[in-house]
Amino acid sequence: MPETSVRGFSPVVFALKSSLYPMRKHYRAFAYTTPTHIRSICYTHTTQNEDTLHLVALGEFGNYSPKTEIYREKLLSSVCAWAVREGKQKVVAKVAEDDPLVEVLVSLGFTRVTEEKVFSREIFNAGSGPATPETSLAEQDIWDAWRLYNHTEPATIRRADGLTPSMWKRNHMEKTQRKEWIVRNPEGNLAVYGSLKSGKRNYILNFFYDPDIPELEQSLRLALNLGINKISQIGHVQVYCTVREHQDELECLLNDEGFSLLHNQLRLVLYTTAFVKSKDNQTVPSVETNPAALQTGFFQKKDTTQKDAII
Repeated sequence: MPETSVRGFSPVVFALKSSLYPMRKHYRAFAYTTPTHIRSICYTHTTQNEDTLHLVALGEFGNYSPKTEIYREKLLSSVCAWAVREGKQKVVAKVAEDDPLVEVLVSLGFTRVTEEKVFSREIFNAGSGPATPETSLAEQDIWDAWRLYNHTEPATIRRADGLTPSMWKRNHMEKTQRKEWIVRNPEGNLAVYGSLKSGKRNYILNFFYDPDIPELEQSLRLALNLGINKISQIGHVQVYCTVREHQDELECLLNDEGFSLLHNQLRLVLYTTAFVKSKDNQTVPSVETNPAALQTGFFQKKDTTQKDAII
């Protein structure tokens, strides 16, 4: 899809360049169509054992019209209905704070979890630097990170994440695209946890930390520098960092380290037990599991006897 046609559910640039390359595993695409045109497309991501459906990007084809908002709402409602039928417990979206999509999602039953600020910075190949973080943690470190997560993240975020101890252990002990590291204070207590997720071209840093520990700024700066150094060994890339609304210390540090604010976004979640399908969306959408097909113009055959259809 052209970049100008894509809205919400990301950082948009990261969704386009890192998440939507053809045949990415676990990505699905839904399209809302009329008998003659494809009007809207929604890309989603989930894994077989995950209880959450993530809305990744939403795009429109053609010029904006008074019906565009209607097409968009019908498509999103049908995607949520599909999530219910698939047994998903949550649907999660990240949308720019001032995007009209926020109102659409709230009307469908989504609730606000947290406000996030997305910062970005170009990282260049810096050669040698401080010791790089390990790509995996020892089991004791994993459980210390779990305790830090539960101690520092607000209840609304923990509920939206829906993590259990077994899920945490599996996610952090299996080989994934995530690289992670920790920083301990002089007393040996875990102060900061950092992780790096890689896409096709870009990278996302994420941190959680104990704001009450002594010398927080020093520990947080060390954790950030470890991540930056790891990225700098890759080459010239763009890196993003998401700062949640309770992480003021991290925001100040990113500004000091040359990151710039890209945009503010809201993290919204729909708990499917509270989702009530509207009468206008009785059709259950079939799913196109190859995003490349939608991008190259090969679509499933539509039933043109219907006024509108979901593919």
